[in-house]
Amino acid sequence: MSRTNQVRPAPTIVTDLYASDSFQTSATIDNETANAYLTLLRKHVSRKFCYHSDAAVEAKIIKVDTRVGFQVDIWTLMEKRWIKTISSPYNGENTPSQNVQDIFDEENYNLKADTTVVKGRQIGHIALPETQRKTICIACNGQGKKTCSSCDGSGQVKLKPCSKCSSSGYLSCSKCLTSGNILQRTEMHCKRYTLHSVTYPKNTFLPDKCIKNSNGKNLFFEDDVLYENESFWLNFDSLESLIIEESPHDFRKIIEKQFKDNHLNKMEKSTRIRRVKCTIQRVDVVDIDYHAGDYTNKTNTQKGPTTFTFLLYGRGLKSNPEIYENDYPLNTCGCLGHTCACRSRCCSIF
Repeated sequence: MSRTNQVRPAPTIVTDLYASDSFQTSATIDNETANAYLTLLRKHVSRKFCYHSDAAVEAKIIKVDTRVGFQVDIWTLMEKRWIKTISSPYNGENTPSQNVQDIFDEENYNLKADTTVVKGRQIGHIALPETQRKTICIACNGQGKKTCSSCDGSGQVKLKPCSKCSSSGYLSCSKCLTSGNILQRTEMHCKRYTLHSVTYPKNTFLPDKCIKNSNGKNLFFEDDVLYENESFWLNFDSLESLIIEESPHDFRKIIEKQFKDNHLNKMEKSTRIRRVKCTIQRVDVVDIDYHAGDYTNKTNTQKGPTTFTFLLYGRGLKSNPEIYENDYPLNTCGCLGHTCACRSRCCSIF
């Protein structure tokens, strides 16, 4: 890891993928479009096990709304720093003897961080030569030598020359290598890892897994920047205004909670966020209500007992959009047998 200055790249903002009428909550459709929607529903039903086609054949569209879903991915580069003092024999090195400042002060210790997403945990360190200082060796009290423990400085053991100190009575200090001084310097150690979180803000009942697995997501926003502030929006200058101006669904509070719960609250005393990356993908959804003869909806009565709903999402109509529904009358009735579709409003299944 090395010290460097950072240059912030421009964010990726996509605003021309969606026509302005896609922001309307309700839409009026012609017969041709309605028939195209119903054809897609009937094809969907024909491919499903235990789905009876009668309800789809009798289906008539009564209302169409446009909805939207998003996938918001946030990554943060977490960095833990700590210092370690290293000692070695002094050998004439420069000794500025400066104290270590705030280890997270980027003006003094700006460690290079080019990207937010890293694999696993990265560990490294840098030397701080400005902290080098000379101290007296406490092992020999600055003498560079110590009294021989075998002869107690006499040079003899039982009237014979001391072999350990060669009769000198002293031994060279192994800590300072006879210099009498120790060089102390500080190293800054650093451990980095990436935290990732994802949410699915939406104004539709389309499940999160459908948004996640959809092949029709479009890029709405993307940027990877140096972390500057606990306020998510101050890190991404243009994002908040982009959501206000370009999205039919205001999901700013969801992003704020996502960032706070999964990233800010994960910081410890010796840990900071160095970089943050945000990618937002968008899925446009068509919400279609229909009646199906005299079938009764007992799965979801929020829109009325005879109203059913299916969703088209992902790709455009001409390229086979994905379909989701959760209230179509299933062919599992026991009144007339499993191969029949019951049309009675009293049926416990329908």
